[in-house]
Amino acid sequence: MKHKFGAVYGESFAALCGIPEGVEVRYRHDVNAVLEGVLRMMDPEGNTALVSIGTGLGFACAVDGKVLYAPTGSPAVSIWSKPYGNGILEDIVSARGIRNLYASMGGSENLSAAGIAKRAYDGEELAYKAFCRMGEALAQALEELTEQYRFRTILFAGGVSRALVLMEQALRDRLGDIRIAMAPEGAVFRGLEALFENI
Repeated sequence: MKHKFGAVYGESFAALCGIPEGVEVRYRHDVNAVLEGVLRMMDPEGNTALVSIGTGLGFACAVDGKVLYAPTGSPAVSIWSKPYGNGILEDIVSARGIRNLYASMGGSENLSAAGIAKRAYDGEELAYKAFCRMGEALAQALEELTEQYRFRTILFAGGVSRALVLMEQALRDRLGDIRIAMAPEGAVFRGLEALFENI
Protein backbone atom coordinates (compact mmCIF):
# COMPACT_ATOMS: atom_id res chain seq x y z
CA MET A 1 0.00 0.00 0.00
CA LYS A 2 1.34 3.42 -0.90
CA HIS A 3 0.51 4.90 2.50
CA LYS A 4 2.52 2.23 4.36
CA PHE A 5 5.20 0.87 2.02
CA GLY A 6 5.57 3.60 -0.59
CA ALA A 7 9.29 2.95 -1.15
CA VAL A 8 8.63 -0.58 -2.45
CA TYR A 9 5.19 -0.05 -3.99
CA GLY A 10 4.92 -2.02 -7.23
CA GLU A 11 8.14 -3.96 -6.58
CA SER A 12 8.30 -7.76 -6.60
CA PHE A 13 8.33 -9.23 -3.09
CA ALA A 14 10.24 -12.27 -4.37
CA ALA A 15 12.91 -10.10 -6.00
CA LEU A 16 13.29 -7.89 -2.92
CA CYS A 17 13.76 -10.98 -0.74
CA GLY A 18 16.09 -12.75 -3.17
CA ILE A 19 13.68 -15.63 -3.78
CA PRO A 20 14.73 -17.47 -6.96
CA GLU A 21 12.50 -17.42 -10.03
CA GLY A 22 10.22 -20.41 -10.24
CA VAL A 23 9.59 -20.54 -6.48
CA GLU A 24 5.90 -19.93 -5.87
CA VAL A 25 5.13 -17.18 -3.37
CA ARG A 26 1.74 -17.08 -1.66
CA TYR A 27 0.53 -14.26 0.53
CA ARG A 28 -2.54 -13.25 2.45
CA HIS A 29 -3.45 -9.84 3.85
CA ASP A 30 -3.06 -9.92 7.63
CA VAL A 31 -6.69 -9.26 8.59
CA ASN A 32 -7.93 -11.70 5.96
CA ALA A 33 -5.51 -14.28 7.38
CA VAL A 34 -6.91 -13.80 10.88
CA LEU A 35 -10.48 -14.12 9.67
CA GLU A 36 -9.69 -17.20 7.55
CA GLY A 37 -8.16 -18.71 10.69
CA VAL A 38 -11.18 -17.79 12.79
CA LEU A 39 -13.52 -19.54 10.36
CA ARG A 40 -11.45 -22.71 10.66
CA MET A 41 -11.01 -22.56 14.44
CA MET A 42 -14.40 -21.57 15.78
CA ASP A 43 -17.05 -21.63 13.03
CA PRO A 44 -18.81 -18.42 14.18
CA GLU A 45 -22.56 -18.24 13.74
CA GLY A 46 -23.76 -16.08 10.85
CA ASN A 47 -21.85 -13.41 8.94
CA THR A 48 -18.72 -12.23 10.69
CA ALA A 49 -16.57 -9.10 10.78
CA LEU A 50 -13.04 -8.79 12.09
CA VAL A 51 -11.62 -5.49 13.33
CA SER A 52 -7.89 -5.20 13.97
CA ILE A 53 -6.78 -2.20 16.03
CA GLY A 54 -3.06 -1.68 16.44
CA THR A 55 -0.67 0.66 14.65
CA GLY A 56 -3.51 1.09 12.16
CA LEU A 57 -7.09 -0.03 11.65
CA GLY A 58 -7.83 -3.19 9.70
CA PHE A 59 -11.15 -4.75 8.75
CA ALA A 60 -12.25 -7.95 7.03
CA CYS A 61 -15.60 -9.69 6.72
CA ALA A 62 -17.06 -13.06 5.83
CA VAL A 63 -20.51 -13.70 4.36
CA ASP A 64 -21.99 -17.19 4.35
CA GLY A 65 -18.73 -18.53 5.73
CA LYS A 66 -16.55 -17.02 2.96
CA VAL A 67 -14.07 -14.19 3.46
CA LEU A 68 -14.70 -11.35 1.00
CA TYR A 69 -11.61 -10.41 -1.03
CA ALA A 70 -10.89 -7.49 -3.34
CA PRO A 71 -9.28 -8.38 -6.70
CA THR A 72 -5.89 -7.35 -5.23
CA GLY A 73 -6.20 -9.87 -2.38
CA SER A 74 -6.91 -7.12 0.13
CA PRO A 75 -10.13 -7.07 2.16
CA ALA A 76 -13.16 -6.34 -0.03
CA VAL A 77 -14.51 -3.87 2.55
CA SER A 78 -12.28 -1.24 4.14
CA ILE A 79 -12.96 1.18 6.96
CA TRP A 80 -9.58 2.69 7.88
CA SER A 81 -9.94 5.61 5.45
CA LYS A 82 -13.61 6.38 6.12
CA PRO A 83 -14.02 10.13 6.70
CA TYR A 84 -14.33 10.98 10.37
CA GLY A 85 -14.24 14.47 11.85
CA ASN A 86 -11.48 16.44 10.14
CA GLY A 87 -9.63 13.32 9.08
CA ILE A 88 -10.20 9.60 8.72
CA LEU A 89 -11.35 6.87 11.09
CA GLU A 90 -7.83 5.50 11.57
CA ASP A 91 -6.87 8.88 13.09
CA ILE A 92 -9.21 8.02 15.99
CA VAL A 93 -9.28 4.21 16.04
CA SER A 94 -5.63 3.10 16.30
CA ALA A 95 -2.73 3.35 18.72
CA ARG A 96 -2.05 6.94 17.66
CA GLY A 97 -5.78 7.61 17.77
CA ILE A 98 -6.17 6.70 21.44
CA ARG A 99 -3.03 8.69 22.29
CA ASN A 100 -4.41 11.73 20.44
CA LEU A 101 -7.83 11.37 22.05
CA TYR A 102 -6.37 11.07 25.53
CA ALA A 103 -4.10 14.09 25.03
CA SER A 104 -6.93 16.19 23.53
CA MET A 105 -9.02 15.47 26.64
CA GLY A 106 -6.27 16.74 28.95
CA GLY A 107 -4.22 13.59 29.49
CA SER A 108 -0.50 13.10 29.11
CA GLU A 109 0.91 13.27 25.58
CA ASN A 110 3.69 10.84 26.48
CA LEU A 111 1.73 7.66 27.22
CA SER A 112 1.48 4.68 24.90
CA ALA A 113 -1.87 3.07 24.09
CA ALA A 114 -1.01 0.33 26.58
CA GLY A 115 -0.19 2.94 29.22
CA ILE A 116 -3.55 4.65 28.72
CA ALA A 117 -5.31 1.30 28.95
CA LYS A 118 -3.50 0.54 32.20
CA ARG A 119 -4.65 3.85 33.66
CA ALA A 120 -8.23 3.04 32.61
CA TYR A 121 -8.01 -0.40 34.25
CA ASP A 122 -6.61 1.27 37.37
CA GLY A 123 -9.71 3.45 37.58
CA GLU A 124 -8.70 6.70 35.86
CA GLU A 125 -11.91 8.14 34.43
CA LEU A 126 -10.22 10.22 31.71
CA ALA A 127 -8.43 7.20 30.25
CA TYR A 128 -11.65 5.18 30.32
CA LYS A 129 -13.54 8.01 28.58
CA ALA A 130 -10.90 8.14 25.83
CA PHE A 131 -11.44 4.44 25.10
CA CYS A 132 -15.21 4.97 25.19
CA ARG A 133 -14.90 7.74 22.59
CA MET A 134 -12.77 5.52 20.40
CA GLY A 135 -15.40 2.78 20.73
CA GLU A 136 -18.16 5.23 19.81
CA ALA A 137 -16.29 6.31 16.65
CA LEU A 138 -15.77 2.69 15.63
CA ALA A 139 -19.38 1.75 16.38
CA GLN A 140 -20.61 4.62 14.20
CA ALA A 141 -18.53 3.30 11.30
CA LEU A 142 -19.65 -0.29 11.86
CA GLU A 143 -23.36 0.42 12.25
CA GLU A 144 -24.20 0.74 8.54
CA LEU A 145 -21.98 -2.22 7.60
CA THR A 146 -23.58 -4.37 10.30
CA GLU A 147 -27.00 -3.65 8.83
CA GLN A 148 -25.80 -4.13 5.23
CA TYR A 149 -24.02 -7.43 5.80
CA ARG A 150 -26.13 -8.64 8.74
CA PHE A 151 -23.17 -9.41 10.92
CA ARG A 152 -23.93 -11.68 13.87
CA THR A 153 -20.38 -11.60 15.22
CA ILE A 154 -17.70 -8.91 15.39
CA LEU A 155 -14.29 -10.18 16.46
CA PHE A 156 -11.23 -8.16 17.40
CA ALA A 157 -7.49 -8.59 16.94
CA GLY A 158 -4.42 -6.37 17.30
CA GLY A 159 -2.56 -4.88 20.23
CA VAL A 160 -4.96 -2.05 21.07
CA SER A 161 -7.90 -4.46 20.82
CA ARG A 162 -6.61 -6.20 23.95
CA ALA A 163 -8.40 -3.35 25.73
CA LEU A 164 -11.71 -4.36 24.11
CA VAL A 165 -13.51 -4.43 27.45
CA LEU A 166 -12.94 -0.65 27.72
CA MET A 167 -14.75 -0.06 24.40
CA GLU A 168 -17.31 -2.83 24.51
CA GLN A 169 -20.20 -0.92 26.07
CA ALA A 170 -19.88 1.90 23.53
CA LEU A 171 -20.02 -0.70 20.76
CA ARG A 172 -23.04 -2.47 22.25
CA ASP A 173 -24.92 0.80 22.79
CA ARG A 174 -24.87 1.42 19.03
CA LEU A 175 -24.75 -2.08 17.54
CA GLY A 176 -27.24 -3.78 19.83
CA ASP A 177 -27.46 -7.53 20.33
CA ILE A 178 -24.39 -8.79 18.49
CA ARG A 179 -21.60 -11.08 19.59
CA ILE A 180 -18.43 -9.08 20.36
CA ALA A 181 -15.27 -10.96 21.32
CA MET A 182 -11.54 -11.31 20.76
CA ALA A 183 -10.38 -13.55 17.91
CA PRO A 184 -8.73 -16.72 19.20
CA GLU A 185 -4.97 -16.77 19.69
CA GLY A 186 -3.15 -18.21 16.70
CA ALA A 187 -5.92 -17.44 14.21
CA VAL A 188 -3.51 -15.61 11.89
CA PHE A 189 -1.26 -18.68 11.63
CA ARG A 190 -4.22 -20.96 10.97
CA GLY A 191 -5.29 -18.55 8.23
CA LEU A 192 -1.84 -18.67 6.66
CA GLU A 193 -1.81 -22.47 6.81
CA ALA A 194 -4.98 -22.38 4.73
CA LEU A 195 -2.93 -21.05 1.80
CA PHE A 196 -1.52 -24.57 1.43
CA GLU A 197 -4.71 -26.58 1.89
CA ASN A 198 -5.23 -27.28 -1.81
CA ILE A 199 -1.68 -27.97 -2.97
